[in-house]
Amino acid sequence: MNRLLVRVKPIEGECFGGYTARLARENAFDNVQAFLRECCEVSRYQLYKVPLNKIALLTDIKEQHKQNLWLKYDPNRGFTYKGHFMPNQFVAVGSHFCAQCLASGGYTIAQWNLGWLPVCLTHRTLLTVGCKDCKGRLNGFNAVRCNCIISGLDHAEKVSDDVFEFIVGLERELQSSKDARQWRAKVRTILSEGYLKYRPFVYGRSYRVKDGLPDKLKYRLSPRLTVDIYKDHLKSRMAA
Repeated sequence: MNRLLVRVKPIEGECFGGYTARLARENAFDNVQAFLRECCEVSRYQLYKVPLNKIALLTDIKEQHKQNLWLKYDPNRGFTYKGHFMPNQFVAVGSHFCAQCLASGGYTIAQWNLGWLPVCLTHRTLLTVGCKDCKGRLNGFNAVRCNCIISGLDHAEKVSDDVFEFIVGLERELQSSKDARQWRAKVRTILSEGYLKYRPFVYGRSYRVKDGLPDKLKYRLSPRLTVDIYKDHLKSRMAA
């Protein structure tokens, strides 16, 4: 296939995987897997590893449009968020969503795929992994079709002001960093200490740990647990 019939452009702040899922929806594919197999010759498990230049050929998107995709995957660098390298441990691909954003915008935001960022920065609410009403697990393809979310029945939990400001501070600190290595070390330390504290109570069994964090952070730390870790960190900082 040389060109897609419906060639939507990336929306600023969108993640690459969510954009790919949106292309599949807009072009009437049954699912993302069918789109990837027919148009990109990869499996759904390689959703984020589709070369961006291949998508560009299918959609005619220009360089300025590519900059709207804040979270991308580069075969040589790995994941990057706004140009900063993000280790796999820090990325929670397609796991978390803000129901209010989905209801109003209909696309997945790059920040939802960051394992260290457990809240929606627009609505100050805890991200969700599924619909509270129909109990369905969401993903970038079917989330905007969830009738519960579209009708506004899903009401996410607000996070406290101090935790929200701390998370916003982490985001600002990252964007102001020329070299994000110190920032990554700081966040890894906070999450590692919290993970090691909560792991016996939350998971009940051990997982292989790398640099103090489980190999796949996206499957181990839920948004609620991440918020609890940040709360504990703020309390210990106040007590120091």
